[in-house]
Amino acid sequence: LEWHEVYREYAALMEERVLNACLAEAPELSQEAIYAELTRVAESDDEEAAAGRTMARFLLSMFEYGSFLTMMKELLRRQRSGAGFCFGARPKVPEEAAAQSASGKTGGYA
Repeated sequence: LEWHEVYREYAALMEERVLNACLAEAPELSQEAIYAELTRVAESDDEEAAAGRTMARFLLSMFEYGSFLTMMKELLRRQRSGAGFCFGARPKVPEEAAAQSASGKTGGYA
């Protein structure tokens, strides 16, 4: 029950951020029109629109309870293992990061 309340707050925040960003680009659209367009793009079979399809699926997944649970479980796993929070690419294992630093190469990880 507690997770569901947190999810509702998260979904409201994501909805505000995502929809406001879309409305800033196309203020003539309604929220319903934005959802409809994201769904249309996400379900498209057009191979030339693969990047748009991926982005639309990602944006729509932000509102799904299953995606939220997966993200929270990963956060708990990382906290329990002593790893820091990250969004996107996983940070390198400390040994890899040290070796990379010694060689002067950086992979974009903090």
